Amino acid sequence: MCSLCVISRFKHSDGLSVHAIERTLEKFFRYAKEIPGKDLRQLVTYHVSISSIQRALTTLSDLDLPLMTQTEIDEHTFLDGAGLWKLSYPQKNDLIDASFFEIPNDVYRRFTPDQLRIVQVYLADQDESLDVQGFAGTGKTHVIAAILQSLPIESVLVAAHTYSQIQAIKSKVGDQYKYMTFGALANSILSASLFKRQNTGFFRTKTNYSISFTDLFKKLDMVHVGTMTAEWTAYYVQSTVRIFCFKSDSTITEKHIPKHIQLGVADRAMIISAAERMWFMTINPKPDDVSPLPLRAFHSIKQLSLTEEVFPKKYQTIVIDEAHDLSTPMAQIIDRSPQAILTFGDDYQTFGRSIVKHRRRAQSVRRKEMSYSYRAGEQVNSLYNEVLETHPVKVEEPFHGAETIKTEIRSYDEFSIPDKPTTFLTTDLWQVFIVLQELDSRGLKVHVLNSTLPQVKSLISECIELYSGRVKWTKHYLLKNISCWDEFQQKFQGKTFDKLFSLLKSGLSHPQWEHICTKAKSLESDAYTIGLIEHAKNHEFKDVVLLSDILSLPNTGKEDISKTINQIYTGISRAKYSVAIPGDLSGWLKDIRTHSIR
Repeated sequence: MCSLCVISRFKHSDGLSVHAIERTLEKFFRYAKEIPGKDLRQLVTYHVSISSIQRALTTLSDLDLPLMTQTEIDEHTFLDGAGLWKLSYPQKNDLIDASFFEIPNDVYRRFTPDQLRIVQVYLADQDESLDVQGFAGTGKTHVIAAILQSLPIESVLVAAHTYSQIQAIKSKVGDQYKYMTFGALANSILSASLFKRQNTGFFRTKTNYSISFTDLFKKLDMVHVGTMTAEWTAYYVQSTVRIFCFKSDSTITEKHIPKHIQLGVADRAMIISAAERMWFMTINPKPDDVSPLPLRAFHSIKQLSLTEEVFPKKYQTIVIDEAHDLSTPMAQIIDRSPQAILTFGDDYQTFGRSIVKHRRRAQSVRRKEMSYSYRAGEQVNSLYNEVLETHPVKVEEPFHGAETIKTEIRSYDEFSIPDKPTTFLTTDLWQVFIVLQELDSRGLKVHVLNSTLPQVKSLISECIELYSGRVKWTKHYLLKNISCWDEFQQKFQGKTFDKLFSLLKSGLSHPQWEHICTKAKSLESDAYTIGLIEHAKNHEFKDVVLLSDILSLPNTGKEDISKTINQIYTGISRAKYSVAIPGDLSGWLKDIRTHSIR
């Protein structure tokens, strides 16, 4: 009855902690000992309802706080000698009671050994920078929260690559600190410096602001390159500028042209010349230009890296989460700034550039490891470590799962939809569509990850246009160089595309597809989830199924292998209670190790 009274008070998990719940339960036990049993029953009847219990069970799940088993209840080991709740129950072997830790606000905390060591290392020398490499689920955000509580609020800046990453850490740490994305931070520094741009135009930084490739071709006074259309010429010029923005170079050269383009010397020179004009016009817009070029975060970060500017002096400590997503220009800015800069990340969750390099910071910066996960159980140790050992770059510390959590691993040969809501992760956008359509056709609730949904929506929308013959050139990266349905069918063949063709033939229309995508935006507790692995990096799911496309053999180059291994590792490490993997993953990994050279 005491437990019912306590959990019925919880409306959501925000602001709650396991310790706070235990303290409340202990107080109720004391109160229950002092009042007659009938009064306690009346109290339960008045305050507790079926809906409050259902809501409370969801809250307990969010906090990863399980209910006791019948055996534990029968043994009464949760009671002390006086019949009151025993605060030392249960024995939390994975965590160290660090209530002795002197942190302002008198916050009670429990830490894994790795977490406690990192906090102690930082507090022993707060003026020094620190780079923390932590596997998935090791509690990097938990460490960040503990460190932030030891610092004056006004002296701290928390930064991350994307707004969604900012929101993820803010929800766990609190909104009392200053948060900025790298792009917003770069724009802020540039605007306050000698490079103040009166004509930046805030609208240029909006993600929904863009200009067509046709207009870009005209704006840059380009000429046709080889046999490419104006649109594809503009696309490759834009790609050249983008690649430049993620490198350490100060000028655009041939090495920034996308590698797969086969062009002659003269045509390559034209691409470089147009890219140089585009870069100049991006960072130096004309005051009277009514349609200036878009200004993305990577443009501002690159421009800032080419100056000698550093982070604002008012911030004495800068904390950067998801540091594995740091671009080379951003790392340049970090390394020359004088503040204590703390970076937290997981090298094995990056799919972009420099994915075979595990040194994010300058050699002089302290680097510490976190290998003890509190997300998945120790049952996954061999699976995780076998995957990580296949990576071209040697793992410094092996992965260790939690002793108090049980995570089931199973393999499957033929894909099927589980009976209970599950998360499906893939590297193939076509598979997202197939699973989404299958779930929707069964009348099941389905949610597509926020970053995945726009991509699959635009992909299938363009397929509808191709099938109807209403499009002359495609924009989606998976459909490049395809201008008609016949070309699509020549390039894409197999069961997946037979299914798409069947749906289009039966009348799949824009309104129908729009309706499916609109329903897939909502996230409900009883919904299945589907998304690309790269978009699941900041998520944790109870049950995960990896689709079979993850086992496509990469090229033997280190960069291709590292990207493939990072995708598999990121996928399996999203799971807390169960993960299903396709086929013989162990044999597949052995083949990779056999045919590759570290």
